[in-house]
Amino acid sequence: MGIIKGKITFIDGSVFDFREIMGIKEIDYRFHYMDKNMKLICRWDSAPHHPEIKSFPYHLHTNKEVLNSPKMNLIKALDEISLNVIWNIER
Repeated sequence: MGIIKGKITFIDGSVFDFREIMGIKEIDYRFHYMDKNMKLICRWDSAPHHPEIKSFPYHLHTNKEVLNSPKMNLIKALDEISLNVIWNIER
């Protein structure tokens, strides 16, 4: 079993707070991404609290709704976030 957790502040001021727990068979995660004002942009997690979601227990929170999401990991989340950071600094 292993745990990785931390917080990254990007050049555009956005913040990524993450925790990934790797077990023998499963990965439990929470990847929380916020803008520079600490307002939620999105959060991927594997908490089993939205059984109505097709991708249960994996899902994505936005500031408006909860959506289906494929199973995520730290690298996938960073890939998604990097696109947003690049877009923010190029505009």
